[in-house]
Amino acid sequence: MLQLCSRIKKIISILYIRCILETIFAFEKHA
Repeated sequence: MLQLCSRIKKIISILYIRCILETIFAFEKHA
């Protein structure tokens, strides 16, 4: 159960970082 929770947190953090990076790249393209 604990391992599953840490795996979910890892997936969420990866998705969160990807979202931020895509936002930054999109922002730089417009600039």
